[in-house]
Amino acid sequence: MDAVVCARESGKSAILAASGRFGGYRREPLHDVRMLIVESSPALDELKKAWAGYKCPDIRREYFSQEQIYAKILDRIKTSKYSATDVEEFSIALVEFQNEANFSYKAGFFLSALINNCQEDKFVIHTAHLEHIDHLGFCNTKNITVDGDVGDFVGRQMKEGTITLIGNAHDFIGSRMEGGVITVAGNAGDWSGYKMRGGTIIVRGNAGKEIGCTLKSGSIIVEGDVGESVGKKMEGGEIRVMGKYQNIAADIQGGEIFHKERRIFPM
Repeated sequence: MDAVVCARESGKSAILAASGRFGGYRREPLHDVRMLIVESSPALDELKKAWAGYKCPDIRREYFSQEQIYAKILDRIKTSKYSATDVEEFSIALVEFQNEANFSYKAGFFLSALINNCQEDKFVIHTAHLEHIDHLGFCNTKNITVDGDVGDFVGRQMKEGTITLIGNAHDFIGSRMEGGVITVAGNAGDWSGYKMRGGTIIVRGNAGKEIGCTLKSGSIIVEGDVGESVGKKMEGGEIRVMGKYQNIAADIQGGEIFHKERRIFPM
């Protein structure tokens, strides 16, 4: 049987539904939300079985690190045969499971493991029909295009490759990333580039507070406005803000911060 996903219609109701997560840094959706249809296939059925076979623990209550969750999922799917197209179709079919407990981060870790385990290099992931996905692109080494918004920690501990987000991101984009490029076509939440160790983050819209918090190396570019405490506890790397900023943090230890073409730290 075909799995049919009828996403929310674009318009005022969809914008209002999402506005709470992104606050003052939320813009209207960058694309039309449309109906997505995926047909059943042996590969898709196998991925659904792998999903059902792993009961993701509640990391808020049990002692499981993100690395442990990712490793357990990777072990479950490492012998599965599937293509980049199968991964794309699985991202559409995920709507069947989004009422499950712990869906938001299980989906992110599961998709990340599927992508990194696959022989192919380029992937398209659909999220516009889903409510919330965290940790998408965990330990990423591939080239991913995401059609829709994402939740927290996109590109966490990313090693290389690219993540191109045609939408908005919530908090902690590029947290602890080591390489590669994350590009957000819309807006980002707070703490972009938290403990970032390398690579590049580009936000075409606005970003929230404390961008580059504890940044060690790498580059963060925000083409719109940012919130307060830019570069909080920053140790190295570079931050460039092209729009307005409220203030830079008082506890910056190193690195450089530019407003447009003018360096504002160190003076």
